[in-house]
Amino acid sequence: MNNKWIKLVSVLVVGVALFLGTQHLLRPQGIEGDKTITITIEQEVIGQTLTVKTNALTLAELLEELHEDEKLTITFSGAKTDPFGRALQGINEIKSESMAVGPQWWGYTSPNNTKCISDGFCSGVDFVQLEDGNIFIFKFEGFE
Repeated sequence: MNNKWIKLVSVLVVGVALFLGTQHLLRPQGIEGDKTITITIEQEVIGQTLTVKTNALTLAELLEELHEDEKLTITFSGAKTDPFGRALQGINEIKSESMAVGPQWWGYTSPNNTKCISDGFCSGVDFVQLEDGNIFIFKFEGFE
């Protein structure tokens, strides 16, 4: 009886290790080098457009840079290691009250990011690779 449990637990551990390893390997690596990125925030209180030069590989890294440079105050929810990465919880003083029930959340689109276009949506900020000339439009709204 004990050997069956040991085998079952061993198989489960190996399965989880393979899943996590695959998730890590499939995570986007990004495009290196200087890029010019435009971020538009369509929200009545913030309402601004930033055009920045960056070496960031992902949208999350760019948002972290903007936070460190005090151009925006960025709040994330979750962890980089989550299956979908972190969620954008707040920009400046505008934050989602609850990431589970809203009533509003930060979302974003891109008219020219290759991955956003091919998927039909922009995934989590940790998964969106930046390309030179990308434009991202952020909105704080409810979704139905």
